[in-house]
Amino acid sequence: MLAAAATFAACASGPRPMPAGLSPDERLAFSESALQAARGASAAFEVEATGSLTAKLVGTLELVDANALALTAEGTFAADAVRVELDSRSGDVNRSLTKGASVSGQHEPPASALTEAVVLGLTRMGVLHNLARLVADEGIDRARGGASDWVRALDVKDGGPDTVGGEACHRVVFSIQVAGERAGEASVCLSDATALPLHRRQTVHFDSGDMSVVETYHWTVK
Repeated sequence: MLAAAATFAACASGPRPMPAGLSPDERLAFSESALQAARGASAAFEVEATGSLTAKLVGTLELVDANALALTAEGTFAADAVRVELDSRSGDVNRSLTKGASVSGQHEPPASALTEAVVLGLTRMGVLHNLARLVADEGIDRARGGASDWVRALDVKDGGPDTVGGEACHRVVFSIQVAGERAGEASVCLSDATALPLHRRQTVHFDSGDMSVVETYHWTVK
């Protein structure tokens, strides 16, 4: 996976058609490189989790420039009504959390690998992981580096063609490894037209039991 990512990092210049004939590893690497290079791409997303942890959230992710992005979401997480916001478009990282009647805000210096952490978090783990961090009043995981080694997509396989919201895409399926431990399994459908992820379903393993997650992303590319 890392070799494939290195191959495409230099050539992917943002959202564009997925090249034909790529292996499943290469498809995922191309999508991740396209996302990290995206400027002016934004996604409206929906997340639903059931099982050992429940959540139902809607939100947006705007990729503006290198490490300049905005991520917002609101809905329910466990038993709480929540709203989270993270904005690094001015350079510093500003985030806020509304949880029930409680409101808090944090101001942090620029994070050198924020876009990488958000993108790899989304493609390999799902956007819910970092939303859960924000709900816990914590920052994006590995925003200062190390995301690519910390979370990995292993045994990436072909999941076949599919259609999401009328848009053609191709699935890749893989095991999720976090900090050297298998954490779950995922199926992600990558758009034929833009290489961006459109739909994700996954199972995450916790000591308390499994969590099932479905995420859908609706992209606008400038």
